[in-house]
This record gives sequence, C-alpha cells and structure tokens, in this order.
Amino acid sequence: FFSQAQNYRLDREQKTLHLSSILDWYKEDFGKTDKDRLRYYSRFLSADDCDFVVKHELSVKFNSYNWELNEQGRKE
Repeated sequence: FFSQAQNYRLDREQKTLHLSSILDWYKEDFGKTDKDRLRYYSRFLSADDCDFVVKHELSVKFNSYNWELNEQGRKE
C-alpha cells in the first residue's frame, strides 16, 4: 500500500506527508490522535523515512481518491 505513490509520498523539503484519502476517511482505525496515527503508519515505511517522520514535525495532506479504480473491475 505505502509503496504506491497515490497512497504515500514524503516531501522532506516541505516536511509534508502525502497519504491516501482512505487513511483520512478511516483515521479512527489508526489511532486517536495525529501523533498516534503517524506512529502507526511509520511501521510500514522504510527505516530512513520512518526516522525522518519520527524526528520532524510534519504536515499531512491527503491525496484525492481515484474513483475510476473502482470501475476497472466492472468493465467487460
């Protein structure tokens, strides 16, 4: 999931974490606070990215969801 650009991108210069909007919609499933959620997500990141996320105060932006992905399985 985090290996796909539409789900995860870390912009180190801007100190911004870009995540899938799915993680915003279901945010309560990943922790009670933003800090809890970042800690949860960091388990799936590379060691280098995880270290950066833990050491810096980041802003989080959620990517637009591509609804066309849902239609791909329905086309004949």
